[in-house]
Amino acid sequence: MRALIFNSGMGTRMGTADKPKCMAELGGCTIIKHQLHALAEAGITDIVITTGHLADVLRGHIKDYDVNFAHNPLYSATNYIYSMYLAKTCFEDNTQPVLVLHGDVVFEQSVINELTKTKDNAVTVDKDVPLPEKDFKALLIDNTIHKIGVDVFADGAVACQPMYRFTALAFDAFMAKVIEFCNSGNTGVYAENALNTLLPGLMLKPLYLSGRLCQEADTPQDLQEIRQRIVL
Repeated sequence: MRALIFNSGMGTRMGTADKPKCMAELGGCTIIKHQLHALAEAGITDIVITTGHLADVLRGHIKDYDVNFAHNPLYSATNYIYSMYLAKTCFEDNTQPVLVLHGDVVFEQSVINELTKTKDNAVTVDKDVPLPEKDFKALLIDNTIHKIGVDVFADGAVACQPMYRFTALAFDAFMAKVIEFCNSGNTGVYAENALNTLLPGLMLKPLYLSGRLCQEADTPQDLQEIRQRIVL
């Protein structure tokens, strides 16, 4: 199994001007090192990380880890769909399932373990918490995801953390759509805009968090909440 981690954003809401926000401290460990350790514990060491803002700082921070990088020089003018597009050469002739996650997400080990063990195409959701106003939500109908986005408020919507497990075939289909979008100039949208064109035919299933920690550290307040919950 392989992993793709998006780390091309500028982290303006986090306020980390001197480093990528994935380098925010959790308490003796940064977010990105927590992720890499958790992935290794789950048996995943084939990892591609996209970079953008302060790429050299991030590379230096994880220089002891054997990972591949895909740099997005247009990080300030594009969304992570373009970073995924630029990572396409790392996934040519891919025959393995792929985990896709963002570099600012902090999660319990059990979450990544469950993602690696499932045979489904899956995304983490939590139907037991209120719908976030601005963050991602998923439209869940008959135990299948029909749409993912920040604007999903219809009946059946549940809170969603865009952390995925795809079969090799499904990831190839997703990447093909990303390439199609970017070749058409649609580089400022979420990668989920491309993914939604494949749903529900892709049969993306919910992986229920049931209150487990799987949270984006987008602001200093988010980071403080995570520090209070996480066990390192």
